[in-house]
Amino acid sequence: MKVYRYFRTKREELNSLKPENFLPATCIILLLTILLLSGTGAAAFSYSNSITLNPGNATWGYEEYVTGKEASFSRQLIDNQAGNNDSFVNVWELISMERRFGERLRESIEKKPDIKFNNSSETVKVLDVEYRFSEESLGNVFKTKALKNRAFVKYSIDKGALAPGTEAWFRGTPESKVRVILPPGLDVNETGGLENSTVSFKNDRAVLEGRFDEKGEMTLRFSENKSFNPKSSEEALNVSSAEEMNVSAPEKPIKAQEPDMFNYFDGLKDKLARSLEV
Repeated sequence: MKVYRYFRTKREELNSLKPENFLPATCIILLLTILLLSGTGAAAFSYSNSITLNPGNATWGYEEYVTGKEASFSRQLIDNQAGNNDSFVNVWELISMERRFGERLRESIEKKPDIKFNNSSETVKVLDVEYRFSEESLGNVFKTKALKNRAFVKYSIDKGALAPGTEAWFRGTPESKVRVILPPGLDVNETGGLENSTVSFKNDRAVLEGRFDEKGEMTLRFSENKSFNPKSSEEALNVSSAEEMNVSAPEKPIKAQEPDMFNYFDGLKDKLARSLEV
């Protein structure tokens, strides 16, 4: 069930609830959505993604940038859900919330995969999931300094899944920036769901950049990179985790507006919220 469908059926019920009445297991995104639905403020979030495809594995680095009142509200929710409601977020509360988010994210991805090859997720398995709140989340919950939160997912990919002719499918946050580093020896001859796309080359690897469209679903059809130099493939594969996570937030936050608001939390937010289905 998409998150917007869930809230469409539960809208009146959600608007009548108060944060202190939620069970401790309730995730932050649910309460953020209540804030939006109740009209108490406009969202100020922006997102970016960095996907690296290697023979045998893939990584997806995700970054969200939260500003203004929503940044303060995020801190209050951490204090409410993982702390003692003393209006202060400490290190242990932050670590506890990160663990909860990581567990929820993993469960949700395994339930509804965000990467498929040739319309199947059987060749992809989740190996590791991490979620990291910005260090700026610490301290007084009422401060509004911007937050930069990150998620990092590592997958295993069956041998042969990445080959010329393969169609890859990715589900992310609508209209968010995305960068895809292709495996050595592969290029892309068809794309779908990717706006303002550009292709460059780094260490003999094709790098595709652009934005997810309004649906948040991107398809790529691989082709052979005839200019590939196998002598440098080992260097090309040595992409550090730091580089994979080096995703920059879009220049301007995406504003939530009706009627697109219900699609606003697709991607990572959708994954987190799916664990709340009843």
